[in-house]
Amino acid sequence: MRRLSANKQLQRTVMDKVPSHKGQRAAADPRARRRSMTTRTASLLILVAAIVGQAQAQGRRPTEPAAVTVSIGGEEITLHPREPLLIPGSLDLLNRKIDSMQGGFFEPLVDAARSGNEAAAYNLYDSLETCKSFPKSRAEFDATMEKGRKSFAETGSAPTDGPPLALGMDWDKWSHDLEHFFHKCDGVTNDMYATATELVRESVGRGSDVNRNFYAKAIAKTAPQEAHEQFEILWRKGYLTGLKGLAVNSTPHRIAAIVAMADLVQAEPGATQTQLLQWREWRDQQLSKLEASMGRSAFQEASKEAAQILKNPNCCWLDD
Repeated sequence: MRRLSANKQLQRTVMDKVPSHKGQRAAADPRARRRSMTTRTASLLILVAAIVGQAQAQGRRPTEPAAVTVSIGGEEITLHPREPLLIPGSLDLLNRKIDSMQGGFFEPLVDAARSGNEAAAYNLYDSLETCKSFPKSRAEFDATMEKGRKSFAETGSAPTDGPPLALGMDWDKWSHDLEHFFHKCDGVTNDMYATATELVRESVGRGSDVNRNFYAKAIAKTAPQEAHEQFEILWRKGYLTGLKGLAVNSTPHRIAAIVAMADLVQAEPGATQTQLLQWREWRDQQLSKLEASMGRSAFQEASKEAAQILKNPNCCWLDD
C-alpha cells in the first residue's frame, strides 16, 4: 500500500518523525520523504498496471485490504480501506515510453497531459516537486557535491541540510544518487511549475481526484479557500489525501488523520509486528503532544469530532 510511506504523510507543519513502513525507507528521517516521490514516479504505473492486468486476466478485481477497527473519541469505528486502481491514461503513458525519471521529461509529459493524459499530469507535477530539493544547474550540483564530500570526510555521513536522500548511504551511493537526480532535474525552471499546476487544474476539471490532491497543494498558499474546498471534495469521496489536507488547519481532522494513518497499517499484509508497534508509538506520541498543547478537555472534544469525521461512509481510499 503506497499511502503509508513516509513521503506523503501529513505536511511537516502537522506531523513529525513518521515511522518506517515495509522496510523501504528510513521514514523517521524527514529527508527520506522526498526521495520516495522519485522512486514511486518510476515504478507506480508499472506496478499498478501489472497488478490490475493480472487480476483482469484472471477475471477478478484486485484483493481489497481487510477492514480495520480504530478507537477514537471513546468510540470504536470500522474503516474499510480500498486501493485505487489505475490512473486514467497510465497505460497509454507506458506505451509511449515516457520516462519521467530521466532528464528532459518536461516537454513529453506536458504534451501528453495537454492531450488529456491524467497520468502524465500526475508524473509531471510529481517530478517537478522532487526537483525542488535537488540541484538544477551545474554550479548548484558542484557546490552540493563538494559540501557532501567535505561532510563525509569529516563526519562519515551526508550533510544534514543537504538533498533529501535516505540516511545510511555511503559516499559512493550518495554521490551516485545526487548525480542521478541532477541529470533528471537539470534545466528545470520556475515557470515549469506554473505549467504543471495549470495542467493538474485542467485534469481536475476532467474529474481526476489523484491530481486534485496535487492541485490543492499547489494553490494552498495563494488560494487557501479553494485549496480547502478541493481537500473537502477529496475527503467526501473518502480519500485520505483530503483528510490530510484538512488536517493542516483543523485539530479534529488532524486527530482523525493521525489515527487513520497509524491504524491502517494493520491492513498492510507485509507489515511486521515491529512496524506496527512503531506506528502505534508514533500515533500515541502525536496525540499526547496535541493533548498537552490544548488541554485535556479541549482534546477530548476534538477527539469526539474526529470520531464523527472518520464515520465518513466512503472512507478510505488509500493513497500517498
